[in-house]
Amino acid sequence: MVLGGNLPGCSKELEQAMKAACGEEYVGFFQLGPVVSINTGPRAIVTMVLGPTRPR
Repeated sequence: MVLGGNLPGCSKELEQAMKAACGEEYVGFFQLGPVVSINTGPRAIVTMVLGPTRPR
């Protein structure tokens, strides 16, 4: 389990939005390359891939 975490260049507004969306289940988030994982508790991890929306 990852507690806390900080995305490079991540604004506090984004972190507050994630906390608001996940509610009390929010644990933290971490980044590995373009992949961002949001840990929302013991059973759920939301994963996002950052990058261009269209293939090049």
